[in-house]
Amino acid sequence: MSYFDLSNSKLKIIAAITLTAVGSEILYYALKKFRRIPKAEVENEVLFFPDKGIACPAYFERKSGCNQSVCSYIHEVTNLRRVIIRLREAKKTLDVCIFILTCQEIGQEIVNLKRNGVKIRVIVDYEMANSTGSRIELFRRHGIPIRTKKVLQLMHHKFAIIDGECLICGSFNWTMQAVTANWENVIITSEPGLVQPFAIEFQRLWDEFSCLT
Repeated sequence: MSYFDLSNSKLKIIAAITLTAVGSEILYYALKKFRRIPKAEVENEVLFFPDKGIACPAYFERKSGCNQSVCSYIHEVTNLRRVIIRLREAKKTLDVCIFILTCQEIGQEIVNLKRNGVKIRVIVDYEMANSTGSRIELFRRHGIPIRTKKVLQLMHHKFAIIDGECLICGSFNWTMQAVTANWENVIITSEPGLVQPFAIEFQRLWDEFSCLT
């Protein structure tokens, strides 16, 4: 019997395994080439709070910069500003699911996005919606839909999804206490395998919760 006689059952099995392996490798490289977001384009960023101060609005927002001889703000990019820069990237949608939101800077950025035509949805904890300094009433005045649920349990999530493609999540509540005093973390990623589960969870809660009245 020839060594390469494929009538031999063992050789048939070896040939099948070899063809399967080759086919799988071809499929792998084809998927890698045509996948929607190549791995090299995935962006990941990790931020840690507290910030050592608040970034000077004039220094970053005005062409002339800050003209104060003594400025109480800091003239460097803070982690709060990095979060705001990411929020400004929203072109179509912004879904926010947050336990509490009292940070004026973030609140104003969300209102600005609404004015620029971005579709915004906000889910918030029922008790925290009307807490001191909450930005939720501001959102309502600008026509941003808010949903919540009156239950004993906390709606303790802290995440946002930008254009369905970028996730901001972590321990960080959107408050000045978290910005300047607490030890907090934020992960920003465009990894689809992480963004998609959060998008699904947001939609599930949006469907389950009711409009804030």
